[in-house]
Amino acid sequence: LSLSGFINIYLQKTFVSKQLSNLLINGVQPPPLPSKKKVVVDFSSPNIAKEMHVGHLRSTIIGDSMCRLFEFLGYEVLRLNHVGDWGTQFGMLIAHLQDMFPDYLTVSPPIGDLQAFYKFQKIYDCLDIKLIERGESYYQDQMVEVVKEFEKKGLVELDEGRKVVFPPGQPIPLTVVKSDGGYTYDTSDLAAIRQRIFEEKADIIIYVTDSGQSTHFQVVFAAVQLIGWYDPKVIRVEHAGFGVVLGEDK
Repeated sequence: LSLSGFINIYLQKTFVSKQLSNLLINGVQPPPLPSKKKVVVDFSSPNIAKEMHVGHLRSTIIGDSMCRLFEFLGYEVLRLNHVGDWGTQFGMLIAHLQDMFPDYLTVSPPIGDLQAFYKFQKIYDCLDIKLIERGESYYQDQMVEVVKEFEKKGLVELDEGRKVVFPPGQPIPLTVVKSDGGYTYDTSDLAAIRQRIFEEKADIIIYVTDSGQSTHFQVVFAAVQLIGWYDPKVIRVEHAGFGVVLGEDK
């Protein structure tokens, strides 16, 4: 037996005009917030040792849109630009600088070419995007503590000289210390999320990066739950992934 039909609803003109007048005068009113939560959104994050390209605009625009929506709803929002200002790529830039300009300490090298392709702040200004830039160097001391904490809990294994963490049920481990004693993106991401949970007291943490990093974040979140830094029922941690931009070579 199938029943089909229509339900007709009649709205009084006075009711409709009242709603429209309210919208026109007061704008769209967000629903009341049961509690004002703190949201940390990690977005944009271009590689500052390489040329900025159109791909970075995806994270920048999606992340900023999310922030504006959260702010509109009344949340406290911290917008973070997590940039790699530490590690191998910077060592390579410094080594290149020393090769090309051995007297760089006394004679300033020309950096016009660097500035020409890195109009960083200019792009943010054009898009009216405000960010707090916080590089990996900010978390450097905290990375030491992260490794100690994982070791103390007996969660670190040695693998060909590397110190690794195997969160249960995950396809890959995290490398917290390389065989040469250096840290990795895994270590800095663990330090960053620890800082956001314990120092920033975030209720919601969102990472806006391309889908290619979804496995990485899945493993990081699993490791953080394993060590007990957050309970997913209490703190919401999300990777908001988006598509990747591929060249003709795929």
